[in-house]
Amino acid sequence: MARIAPGRVQSGPFFPGMAIRLARFVQSHIQKQGRTVPVQRLMLKSKIHRATLTEVNLEYEGSITIDRRLMEAADLLPGEQVHVLNINNGERLITYVIEGPPDSGVVALNGAAARLGAKGDPVIILSYWVVDDGTSRGITPRIVHVDQQNRIIPENPQQ
Repeated sequence: MARIAPGRVQSGPFFPGMAIRLARFVQSHIQKQGRTVPVQRLMLKSKIHRATLTEVNLEYEGSITIDRRLMEAADLLPGEQVHVLNINNGERLITYVIEGPPDSGVVALNGAAARLGAKGDPVIILSYWVVDDGTSRGITPRIVHVDQQNRIIPENPQQ
């Protein structure tokens, strides 16, 4: 049994590098049986760029609440996993989406995640999907730019 030295942190259920060794073992086992191993990649699906946190709700069950119009523009579904990157403090977190009222501009960190941001912080919200290797080369992520009130900025604004 492996032991962790005092003061050392173990990340997740595996020691560093263990997941890679396990994946290589499974791949070699499948190949020995004469089967092929499909290659899949985790690719960026969509991004809401520089949204502004409108609220932080510590006494809530967790997640991030996002204006329904922003969710639609970024192809996000309620309950979908997202990564949130706080531009002000460098914090990164993984949570799930809760649908907010349409056209409200709401982007709110809830529950424990609320400790990782402050009202007014600019954030980047990312979603990913797993695709096969061949498909991955033709994917273009959906990028949604917003202003400071979290209103969508058109790609080609009329001047």
